[in-house]
Amino acid sequence: MKKDETETPTILFTGFPGFIGMRLLPRILELHPQSRLECLVQEKFMDAARSAVGTQEAAHPHARGRIGLVAGDIMHGNMSLDQLWSARPVLGHGAYRGPLDGLYMCGAGTHPGGGVSGAAGHNCAREVLADRGLLGRLLARRSAVR
Repeated sequence: MKKDETETPTILFTGFPGFIGMRLLPRILELHPQSRLECLVQEKFMDAARSAVGTQEAAHPHARGRIGLVAGDIMHGNMSLDQLWSARPVLGHGAYRGPLDGLYMCGAGTHPGGGVSGAAGHNCAREVLADRGLLGRLLARRSAVR
């Protein structure tokens, strides 16, 4: 099937309307002139986000009509008992390894959740190093032989 030539590429942006997001947004739109930007915003911040979009569009004419707002959870899921530890993001993928070989997950949807701690990235990097290091290669070779 041939891709529709009129289809506008969409970029999902989750750091808006924060301090860094407000500065990155115009630059992203400059670098991707054919793209539309969809910003994930918690419902309680939607009014502030709408105001911020208006400010951005007034200051940057190339941004007009290219910024959308989507209500969502920036923590990528509730912090409830069924979404903690090994069940985050889903049961069976709580060790930062995705369903595809070589796919690792380290965002707010993984343990210990969102926030600005960096713990999910640290923990994921530790797993990548374990898999790619000497011990990880030996274990992979051993399981391939069986």
